[in-house]
Amino acid sequence: MVTINKYMKKKQVNKELQIKIKKYLEYALNEETSLSVGESSIHSILSESLKKELINEIHGRVLMTSPLFYKVFDRSFLAKITYIMQEKLYSPEDMIFFVAKIIQG
Repeated sequence: MVTINKYMKKKQVNKELQIKIKKYLEYALNEETSLSVGESSIHSILSESLKKELINEIHGRVLMTSPLFYKVFDRSFLAKITYIMQEKLYSPEDMIFFVAKIIQG
């Protein structure tokens, strides 16, 4: 945080933006530290089959509880995409919009 504060001061970033950046970094660092450390250590000790089963369970639950997914797509498709899903961290104020191109192969 000290480095970030120095950088923003040096670059004369306005106070409002500095506050937003600090809040986001505090949020992100807290979330990322608590989640990724546990996740990576759990994933590193599991066998590949158990890791896949765990990922399928976690991501599958997200897909099967969202009408956007389970009403539109069949279960076999949802099962396949659980392995390519990725978790992303956003701050509460971020606008999220992503368009993905799905290539059949």
